[in-house]
Amino acid sequence: MLGEEDKDSNQAVVAGGGAHVVAFPFPAQGHIAPMVQLSKTLASYGIAITFIIATPHLASVRALVEDSFVGHGKIQIICFDIPPQYVDTNMHTLFDLMFYLPKNKHEVFAEIIQKLMAPRDVTAFNHHQPSPVSHSSSSTIGSFWFGSPVCIISDMLLGWTQDTAKKFKLPRYCLYTSAARSLSMIWHATNWVAQGLIPMPLDAAKPLEIPGFPPLSPIDLPAIFLQGSEMKFPPQRLVDEAKKLKEATGVLVNTVNELESGVITGIQKFLQSDSEQEQVPTIFSIGPLLLTHNNKLEELKVDGKDNDCLQFLNQQPRSSVLYICFGTVFILPTQQLNELAMGLETSGVRFLWVIRIPKGEDGNLAPKIANLVPKGFMERTKDKGLVYTSWAPQAQILAHPATRGFLTHCGWNSIMESISMGVPMITWPLWADQMLNGRFCVDVLNIAIAVDKKFKEIVGRKEVERVVQLLMEDATSNIVRENARELKKVVKNANEPGGSSRKSLDFFVDDLNAMTLLKKLNCL
Repeated sequence: MLGEEDKDSNQAVVAGGGAHVVAFPFPAQGHIAPMVQLSKTLASYGIAITFIIATPHLASVRALVEDSFVGHGKIQIICFDIPPQYVDTNMHTLFDLMFYLPKNKHEVFAEIIQKLMAPRDVTAFNHHQPSPVSHSSSSTIGSFWFGSPVCIISDMLLGWTQDTAKKFKLPRYCLYTSAARSLSMIWHATNWVAQGLIPMPLDAAKPLEIPGFPPLSPIDLPAIFLQGSEMKFPPQRLVDEAKKLKEATGVLVNTVNELESGVITGIQKFLQSDSEQEQVPTIFSIGPLLLTHNNKLEELKVDGKDNDCLQFLNQQPRSSVLYICFGTVFILPTQQLNELAMGLETSGVRFLWVIRIPKGEDGNLAPKIANLVPKGFMERTKDKGLVYTSWAPQAQILAHPATRGFLTHCGWNSIMESISMGVPMITWPLWADQMLNGRFCVDVLNIAIAVDKKFKEIVGRKEVERVVQLLMEDATSNIVRENARELKKVVKNANEPGGSSRKSLDFFVDDLNAMTLLKKLNCL
């Protein structure tokens, strides 16, 4: 707690003497982790962070912040409550949560910002609901006294925070956790909606265009862009979200300029040609966020002492294991799990398969994974494979020398981690921007092999066997493997001093410090 002498001070002090920013991720794991990585990186620059998160995610965020990080004393965590049904996010609850937050937490977020703008009253958070505060400081729980924030950094799915930023005259930066081409697609979608091009029929003959990327057919697009989609997302809502994104001061994209230079150039030209705005957001390519803090792949722990996945990999031959994971949101239907299992078994390859188990009617996890895969599969493959149902340390798995390939749902975090480790992929996109990501890896970067998958169709065991053997055993995959190794060097260099992502981060931090200096001068 703050001492009495601190409370009576006439001037608030920012921890470390740098800027103070508010970081607000969308409360789903795939969005929380990048914001934590960005916050840790900014803290290593001397920036103080107030991290706002839903209470159920507090423990995991605190663990991520405190794990082997010497600068975490500059990060404090403020919590707010969400209903239990939004904690374990899936494809449908994610959309529900997107609508719930602006309707029910807009005022809560504004109240938090208001209190942070008056830092001498920050201890009031300890006694006020529904915004309790928890502070991370070394291995203790204490209380920091930051100066008023100079900006808000909020997630790409939290466009409504732009209104709060405007209310308090704070710049807002959007953390765009997907790729630059997805950002370009969202902005161009406003024109497509106006032209009646989306929702798009599945048999549309004319492709859509975004600068710097091959033409987009219906199979490349998110389901919400397509006719007949089960995921209802009003086109006007898409336009509104894109507009809020344009109003941001800047967009921080988890990508590397060398990977998407044509798309990034196209975005900049598109924004500059927009006559509706005098100022357009600055694009900062700052990825992969996985590397921006550590900056050394060899620092990733791979000893496996405390994790079954890593222990399993330690027992396998070098470059022999296919890692399989479909992320934290989508749950494959039982029929698809069965086909995937049979394809793996007949392929004969070694595998580490992380499965997200659906909850039963009673809300509890299915008692046995054996109920979701073919009878006898676990016993028949026990010498070559591991099926794992708990959280898995994906970055460490991909960095392990036993890992040879990655069968992925093409979430952008997963792709950036795979590229960072130089691991080639099998692309099996499921929803959202994953189709676009998969095509990028296969047709543009040539670091992946695609599963032949039609819209809403089950992928059969023969197709699974084909792509698995092609990536893991066939000599034709050598070019894919070599390209993956080369791209690993590219993204590593981007995060070294003088690299493109490091420069972009430096520019962003310079902007934050300039805002802090200007605020201090205005207070004199």
